[in-house]
Amino acid sequence: MKTLKTNWLLKHTFTVFSCVMIIVFGIAFLSQADPVTTTIGENIVTNDLSVTGTGTIGGDLNISGNLNAKTGRAATFVIAANDSSTLSKQQADYVCDGIADEVQIQAAIDALPANGGKVLILEGEYTKSTTDGISIPSNTEIELVAGATIKFVDNINTDAQIFINENSDGNTNIIIHGGGILDGNRANQTTGEQAAIKITNVSKSTIDILMKNFRSYNVQEITSGVGNKIINREYPNLFIPETNVLSKLESHPLRKLIDDFETDWIEITGTLTYDTEIKHSGTRSAKLVAVGSVGLNGYARIEKEISPTTDESGMNYGIWVYAEDMSTLSGFKIYLRSGGNWAEYRRENIIYGVKERKFANNKWIFMGTKRFDYITAGFDVSAVDMIRIEITSSTNTTATVWIDKLIHASNSIAKNGMISIVFDDGNLSDYTKAKPLFDKYNFTACSAVTIDNIGTA
Repeated sequence: MKTLKTNWLLKHTFTVFSCVMIIVFGIAFLSQADPVTTTIGENIVTNDLSVTGTGTIGGDLNISGNLNAKTGRAATFVIAANDSSTLSKQQADYVCDGIADEVQIQAAIDALPANGGKVLILEGEYTKSTTDGISIPSNTEIELVAGATIKFVDNINTDAQIFINENSDGNTNIIIHGGGILDGNRANQTTGEQAAIKITNVSKSTIDILMKNFRSYNVQEITSGVGNKIINREYPNLFIPETNVLSKLESHPLRKLIDDFETDWIEITGTLTYDTEIKHSGTRSAKLVAVGSVGLNGYARIEKEISPTTDESGMNYGIWVYAEDMSTLSGFKIYLRSGGNWAEYRRENIIYGVKERKFANNKWIFMGTKRFDYITAGFDVSAVDMIRIEITSSTNTTATVWIDKLIHASNSIAKNGMISIVFDDGNLSDYTKAKPLFDKYNFTACSAVTIDNIGTA
């Protein structure tokens, strides 16, 4: 038997040698090849494999050593810390040195496409050494995985932030989240106001991360936007009681529907159509278009006769409004007429109906009147016979607005309205004197604690 095996080996030596050489040269070629897409249809076993392009393996991949492969996702960049694991560093697009790690983090953000993307910060400690915040544009997600900490250096001792939004005129859709930590290193700071995140005119964004040890704010909002969700995971047991003021107004017995736009209004200026797709309730809404020109506002006005006449004494007004771009809307008014002609009228300004206010786009918003801002001498509030709605566009801008469910409600609703109670300065008496009384009557309140005094008692 031994002779047979030896003879077989001698006979097929060239074949065996050729197969071995093909495998060796094949692996060598793959390791030296340019970054292109490579498809391997069979199983591969190797000690180390480095892929800089795109690899597709049809069989099994068994690596006993290190795998060095970039994520390859153009809209996502991965960052590793100086003390991250070897594997994390090999998979990262940017590796920090532990000295001024904001440089690499900012570089990763700046390298994202213009339409946004994500930066994933892996485990390890990252040092923040400068006062200027790491700048985040719109449509950008920053995720700190569990075990990742961005921490201020010792003795920064001046106003500083870890993150800020890029444009002080406004940004949207910024997300900072994850199981990591933003650390102000308060024990090693003596002066200045250090904050985790400073945002200005930011809307429709989410901050959901653990923030601690800051001499100033965890999140500092210079000018509040709309639709933001801010959670500090340092305080997981905090909650906001479920309240819905609008639902109370909607169901209040003194609230009455004036019109739901199911029947036609009269178009005066601008364009009026009806939309069965974008509507708050019922079968349709009214769609108004006001076209501005250079140096001039645009107007859209519609009106409807009220018969019989109605007594509007002591009434406030509200309406549901939807727009794809609320910034194009610079005015929103409601007019009431009496006496059969527009010489006798009262004008109501809608709250939030000015351009400077911030709104969420592509969302139904309830807007209400605060008080009438103009009334003619002959107007009779007890005999209103027509109502007019007017929207105003900004100059050189077209405003397109959908409206639905015009209501009025008696001022007496405010007599049983909702209030919030805040105790300033965080005095001990908030807890020893006020809280027992609030508990007795099942009330809640907020105590504004002075953070500089935390831990000094």
